[in-house]
Amino acid sequence: DCNFTIVKRFSIILFTLTVPFLLSAQTHWQVKTASVTFTIKNLGFTVTGSFVGLKADIVFDAADYLKSSMQASIDVNTINTGNNMRDSHLKSKTFFNALKYPEITIKSTSFSKEPDGTFKGTFKLNMKGVTKEVVIPFSYTEQNNAAVFKGSFSLNRRDYSVGGKSLTMSDTVNIAIMVNAI
Repeated sequence: DCNFTIVKRFSIILFTLTVPFLLSAQTHWQVKTASVTFTIKNLGFTVTGSFVGLKADIVFDAADYLKSSMQASIDVNTINTGNNMRDSHLKSKTFFNALKYPEITIKSTSFSKEPDGTFKGTFKLNMKGVTKEVVIPFSYTEQNNAAVFKGSFSLNRRDYSVGGKSLTMSDTVNIAIMVNAI
């Protein structure tokens, strides 16, 4: 009887301490797979490319998105446009300057929910030593302890001193990100 009472009291105390934490806990997602792709016009042609190896810390709960956070980085040296000579040129000082700035990073500052159920994240994007604010609309789906985040946005490459004042290359770069997380 005495042991049962002690176990019962301990269970009540443990339950009382953990329930508030569980109710307010955010979901911490781990990247399973990710794709980061981009397109840009050059000499009238659309050039496509990608980066691999996205590293991210994602704490996101659709029901409590205001307390969510995301930060990620990608290695500039993983750039792939399907042309080794172009990829080497993109890693040079004129473009990404991969030796001096080996990573592109992004960190959330806030989130909002749209009427259609999608989200918008405001982020600080750092590329080539320049940090600018970007807004990324994204969708979020969760099923069976897995989540998919899909977003796309455009930026002006010249804001980050990427590629100089080229007359043949567009200033606008379109970026798409998809993250499968568990």
